[in-house]
Amino acid sequence: MQACRLDVIGEQVKSFDPHLVVSSGPNTVDPGGRAAWYELSPEPSEPSETCLQGRRSRRPNPRLEELLSFIDEVEALVRSGDELGGC
Repeated sequence: MQACRLDVIGEQVKSFDPHLVVSSGPNTVDPGGRAAWYELSPEPSEPSETCLQGRRSRRPNPRLEELLSFIDEVEALVRSGDELGGC
């Protein structure tokens, strides 16, 4: 796990090359290059957006259990050996 400020996320994503990014912003670093991206809204009244293998979903004010479940989905995908990308 790596944490960084939003203004340097591009550098970190390129050097660390994670399968999943959880961020308060959309993927402007490498659109289509991640297996998963979780855009966690900083505003509770605004929906968060997930992307897993190109499939997008909006979730209003997700709970921690939902985030952890998404992480489990990403882990299963990575372990499956399928081609990764789309987010």
